[in-house]
Amino acid sequence: MSVSSMGKSPPDLEKALSNDAALKTDINNVSNGTSSTDEKEIVDWNGPDDPENPQNWSLRKKWWLVGLVSAVTFNMHVVTLRLMKAQTRANS
Repeated sequence: MSVSSMGKSPPDLEKALSNDAALKTDINNVSNGTSSTDEKEIVDWNGPDDPENPQNWSLRKKWWLVGLVSAVTFNMHVVTLRLMKAQTRANS
């Protein structure tokens, strides 16, 4: 027997889940000490000389990372090409 034939409508699960999420957000705001979700937090570096800021990295470190990313990218293309060649040889 289906739910509609019993005269009852099925519960709205999406509405219940959205209400639950809103309640959790309100609880988190109270525990964090914030009162509204409209507040914005600015994330910035720790001053102009922050060593984690890529603009403050040495030229050697910057070029090392460029080389590393280039080598990984080149390696991906070479491996893909070799796999394709191996697959065509296996199929023939």
